[in-house]
Amino acid sequence: MLFGEVNEIQMGLVRLYSPDWISIDWRAVALALLSCLLTFGSNWSVLRVLGIAALGGLVLGLAS
Repeated sequence: MLFGEVNEIQMGLVRLYSPDWISIDWRAVALALLSCLLTFGSNWSVLRVLGIAALGGLVLGLAS
């Protein structure tokens, strides 16, 4: 998750979600940026990037 908290705004039949920008998880943002860079910048396959991102998420999850 990029944001720890998300606020819900109800406007009639429309339901909008607004992220709380204070609760941003910078480790998740860095992992997402790295994944984009590897996919589009280095032309790696999606499966390889998915494996690297899963391993990175596991390491970051165990580190906290």
